[in-house]
Amino acid sequence: MRQDSFWVVIASLASWQCTFTSPLGCSGWNIASTSQRFHHIFEFSLKRPSVFSLLATVEKNANGRSIESSPTNSNEVLSGVAEFERWFAAIPGATCESSLRHDDFGNLRGLTCDPKALSSTKVWMTIPRSMVLQSDFSESDWDAKLSQELWKELQKRPSACTISGYLALLTQGSSSWRDGGDNVPQSTAPDALRHWSTEEKALLSKSTSGKRLLDLENQQNGIWKSKFDNLNNNTNMTWEQFVWAMEVVHSRAFCGDFGIGAGSSVSTAVTVAAPLVAGIAGFAYYVPFHGQNDAVLLALAAVAAVPSLLNVVKQSTPVAVLLPLIDSANHLEEADSSIEYSSLNDSFTLGGGPKCVVKESSGKPQLYISYGKKKDTELLLNYGFLRGVPSDGDSSTRRRKLAEKFLSNNP
Repeated sequence: MRQDSFWVVIASLASWQCTFTSPLGCSGWNIASTSQRFHHIFEFSLKRPSVFSLLATVEKNANGRSIESSPTNSNEVLSGVAEFERWFAAIPGATCESSLRHDDFGNLRGLTCDPKALSSTKVWMTIPRSMVLQSDFSESDWDAKLSQELWKELQKRPSACTISGYLALLTQGSSSWRDGGDNVPQSTAPDALRHWSTEEKALLSKSTSGKRLLDLENQQNGIWKSKFDNLNNNTNMTWEQFVWAMEVVHSRAFCGDFGIGAGSSVSTAVTVAAPLVAGIAGFAYYVPFHGQNDAVLLALAAVAAVPSLLNVVKQSTPVAVLLPLIDSANHLEEADSSIEYSSLNDSFTLGGGPKCVVKESSGKPQLYISYGKKKDTELLLNYGFLRGVPSDGDSSTRRRKLAEKFLSNNP
């Protein structure tokens, strides 16, 4: 019995991180999965067009973190990538598997990798919370508040902004919005339905399913307008700038009860210290001093379990988070990806299985993440893509093909 009690203490020590690495999903999403991306009719996209090539050069900071850098490209949609990667490499605690880098996948920016290298490591990326924006997902205006925080960061000088590299990627390297006035960065989801012209939407209006989709767009626009009107707008955002920021949030944010929201019941210090102290004390009592009292060992095991018990009693509220680099991966429904949060290093991590990597027709492997099964209405409303419709060609051609595909799938 005494030996069993001792190993209860040690097991508690080994399990302290699990308290936080299985965030609860929203609306029935799987635990610790990237399918925790927001599940409602106003969905959003990870797909962003761009064309660029990369240098084989790898930048490393003093701590050995590495991420391959990209050369400056004349195409404006590619601008900002090199600055993002330099910024990421300089953030303490930020890591990525060395083969991961941005690349061009037929007019679509994504992440390429070495599949063998990924298969040999559990964690592909580590994103410290110091480079993450968040808001309380339990509040009805979570997206408006997160959008406002994002725009506040955009107004700061690069030297005063903690997420300057991430903003460079979002704004495609442009700084025209810093001049004030009504300037707006380019869209992060350019083929989302809100950007279609009246003529491009005309094909959808010929069917019942298409009319329902257009009605959903009008509803979303009304909801966003109401949130904009009710916003404490101390950033002086215009409506167009607000829409841009909301589109970023709805195309990139992840949601979960990561143990970092309001009402989180246990601090990082307690989470780490309780099982650590109990484990050391149990080891010292049982091994060097040959402790014979089961009650002492069981009491130490109870101390080690305190953080877990408190988190069961009182869960923190779910939060919405913007995770740089992780959100650069494109979507594949069947990708077996997983996002976790660890209180030990106050960071988010991305990992997954073999279904996350697909060899494209160009021969390049692409890293995907999944945000669950989505309807075509969700995809067109905010993502601006449908499976099976290529992302190349001019915008009018792409949107015509998207409309035709939607009507074919939804007669």
